[in-house]
Formats: sequence, structure tokens, C-alpha cells
Amino acid sequence: MDSKKAQILLVEDHAIAQLATKAVLESFCECEVDVAPTGQEAIAMAIKPYDLILLDIGLPDMDGYQVATQIRGLTTEIHRKTPIIALTAHSLDEKLLMKARDVKITSILIKPLTSDHCKELISLFLVDPHMY
Repeated sequence: MDSKKAQILLVEDHAIAQLATKAVLESFCECEVDVAPTGQEAIAMAIKPYDLILLDIGLPDMDGYQVATQIRGLTTEIHRKTPIIALTAHSLDEKLLMKARDVKITSILIKPLTSDHCKELISLFLVDPHMY
């Protein structure tokens, strides 16, 4: 990662999860975390190029798969390449994995998002973004 701060979009409707995730991310790297509490807000904010998107699958206005599809459909190459990490409270099954792959979600994490998850995300997607 160069000297500019990494730009992260956190799409999460739960206020406590927003605060906790933002604090953990900012403690591990020099980053700016923007928060979108709904899918519609996330899509509107995604016109800005982000280095990483953390996307809750269960949002109040639309599901994370719909949000990922619309973000991937934005016109610039960066939107097609930005890692989108889905966050879910449900266990992983083949149906969930296939659906995520279909909408080009990069990876899925089971909530709660822990410090170890954040360290791994930063090392995989922000330290050397050419690795994915």
C-alpha cells in the first residue's frame, strides 16, 4: 500500500456493528472508512473508487447480492476489480457460495467480523492488491 490512505466502503445497517468494524479497521491500517447503512446508499457512494468493500448480505432495502451486482455494473474498470467481501450471519452452504460467485463477490466472511478477519483482509487486499 502506498502512502495514501486506503478507501474502504462498509455497507452495514446495524449501528453498533458499523462503529465496531470501523474502529477495528482504522486501528490496523491507515484507512478511511465510509459507511452506508442501506444498499441504495452503497450504490450511490460506490461511484467513488474504493480499495475494498465490506458488504452485509442482509440489508433492509435490498440484499447484498443485488448491491454487488449493481456495483459491478458501474462503468469503470475499478468497479469490476474492487474486492467485495460479503458479511453474513448465516452458515456457508453451496447455494450461498454459488450465488456469491455469480455476482462476483470476492469472498465471504461469517459475522461477527473479528480483529483477525480485519488483519487478514488488510494483508490480502490492501497491502498487496495485485495478489487477488
